[in-house]
Amino acid sequence: MGVKCFDRMAAAYTNGWVKCAKKRDEIRRFTARFGLEKGMTIIEPGCGSGEFTPFLLAEAGKNGRVICVDSSSEMSKLAKQRLKAGKNARVIKACASKMPVKSGSADAVICFNCFPHFYPKERFIREFHRVLKPGGLLVIAHDASSAAINGMHRRIGFNMKKHGIPAPGEMRKMLYHADFVIECFKSRGRYMLAARKQ
Repeated sequence: MGVKCFDRMAAAYTNGWVKCAKKRDEIRRFTARFGLEKGMTIIEPGCGSGEFTPFLLAEAGKNGRVICVDSSSEMSKLAKQRLKAGKNARVIKACASKMPVKSGSADAVICFNCFPHFYPKERFIREFHRVLKPGGLLVIAHDASSAAINGMHRRIGFNMKKHGIPAPGEMRKMLYHADFVIECFKSRGRYMLAARKQ
């Protein structure tokens, strides 16, 4: 799915949990498992319209900040509108494979519901490594299982090489070659992979 497609769907797109308090609570509890701490600088690649960003801001606290990155002009505009009252959030229109962010400046990179659309994935993972501090945290997470996400993308007709979640062995290999050490990896239920920059 290209940038123009996300531009077209920006106004109408929303995550299913946005209007449901029970589901928002589930996402909040899921986010709490990422290992984030107060005061962190967090980068959110593929932030879309900023619907997930408030969960990260809550984890980072009043002294933390979230740098939101998205390549879609329309999604970025919506994110800026949604987060305008938040002094700790900044929205950047850029490709997450080449972010205008200083090397070694982030405590965490959180990819939520976006990783299948990054291609080639190795390039993005290397960029996440670049912007993280030594020991920095990378989390790739989804509010569904990898099987459910890949099944949905397959039904829509996506190119699964580009827009699928790779098999666990392939993910492990990509992270190993990018100098990450995996701490947690669950592909059933809600997908969550947490790794540290070496």
